Amino acid sequence: MTAVLEREAVLQKQDEDDDEHFAHYAEKVSVTEGYVLGTPVQAICGKVFIPHRDPDRLPLCNKCKEIADALFL
Repeated sequence: MTAVLEREAVLQKQDEDDDEHFAHYAEKVSVTEGYVLGTPVQAICGKVFIPHRDPDRLPLCNKCKEIADALFL
């Protein structure tokens, strides 16, 4: 139970620091689970988020794009 409380504190802190919302790259299975169960997902840039919006309507995270481009070249 302690780990869950710590993770919630991290999520709240990160959400307060973000002025804009971005779409992130993450494991497909984790994102699907996050949509269905509301569980946090870690993006390849390190951002922890709970998927709840249509990612096509959000700008893509620059860090995620750079990492994905480097991995798939």
